[in-house]
Amino acid sequence: MQPLRTLGGFSIRAAAGACAAALGVAMFCTGPALAQTVNLRMHTFVPPVSGSFKSLTWWVEKVEKDSGGKLKITLYGSMQLGGNAIASAKQAGADAIVTPCPLCHLNLDAYQPDIEARVGRKLNLPILHVPQLVAMALGVPTKALRLETHIVRPSALLAS
Repeated sequence: MQPLRTLGGFSIRAAAGACAAALGVAMFCTGPALAQTVNLRMHTFVPPVSGSFKSLTWWVEKVEKDSGGKLKITLYGSMQLGGNAIASAKQAGADAIVTPCPLCHLNLDAYQPDIEARVGRKLNLPILHVPQLVAMALGVPTKALRLETHIVRPSALLAS
């Protein structure tokens, strides 16, 4: 079966399998810590009414059941945690956020106006993708990086 989508050259199915394997290794290698309940917060960009969110809800319930209640996951949708990350970065003095994840880059940039409305203040924090930062460091002309397509343009970064 051909994967319908890819993530960094890997099929979504392979990426999900790798995440599940890493979670399994982490659970079995924690020894005494496994006696405690572990509470995780999981963030997704999709709203709770979407099919993707409902699939994640099913997965969260399955993980909790399969772990015997030792692993609890609180699922947040619609940028509920993403807005906090951008606002926190801005408050800490960040000039930009750089991410290796193309989807994270897209969503953090595209949803920033919504996040600003949620937190009640202008953030204006550029979101860059790692290859863009590396290209800038190597002297690639900024025009070639298509920075003008960003919702929050990194103009102030380029001026300094």
